Amino acid sequence: MRRNRLREEWGVSELDMQSILNAGAVDPIVATIEAGADAASARKWWLGELARNANEQGVSLEELAITPADVARVSALVASGDLNDKLARQVIEGVLAGEAPRTRSSRSAV
Repeated sequence: MRRNRLREEWGVSELDMQSILNAGAVDPIVATIEAGADAASARKWWLGELARNANEQGVSLEELAITPADVARVSALVASGDLNDKLARQVIEGVLAGEAPRTRSSRSAV
């Protein structure tokens, strides 16, 4: 039921939803949307750049050193025009590489 509800909310085909499920991206996408990103942007980042990184590292999406809040922040910066996609990918690469400053109270680095 959850899968069908999300598929309808996100406006994706059954095939696209299966890709999301296979990538283990449902929970990260949901959390990114809850953090303020739109569904299309959340799917784009988790199924694109982040899935590629996870595959290269041999880890799950949830094991990456980036949070859904980080992804939502990058998405917001792209939507506002403060970053283009190329710069956003560089920001994400930096966060994944541990280059962004972190605080004790939050993992959010973006």
